[in-house]
Amino acid sequence: KVRLHCMERPISNRTIYNPLQKDAVTFLKTSSETNGTYTLVEVELADKGGVGLHYHKTYAETFTCLEGEVQIQVDGNVSFENAPKMVKSGADILVAGSSSIFRRDLSIKEGINALRRCVS
Repeated sequence: KVRLHCMERPISNRTIYNPLQKDAVTFLKTSSETNGTYTLVEVELADKGGVGLHYHKTYAETFTCLEGEVQIQVDGNVSFENAPKMVKSGADILVAGSSSIFRRDLSIKEGINALRRCVS
């Protein structure tokens, strides 16, 4: 049995560093500084680094890439109806599940081509 413990260590009073992910997060504005309206952070990722797939039920995230490239992957609720909105909102990768994309009246190839048409 392997146990990993990741201790984020402070670099400064506003920046923490995660040695496993090799990223640093600097808090530009905290929730307490904005009366609970938002938190603003700047994240420095290691080369080819990234944040694991996740989602939030209680708040939304907005990303602005300042340097390099960021790819956004959506895995869940991908359908012919909402895929165009996902791409318009910035998604680069759509993970299409068989229950939402592939129908009995379409072959797998036809389903993939139909999804490509609806986002192009």
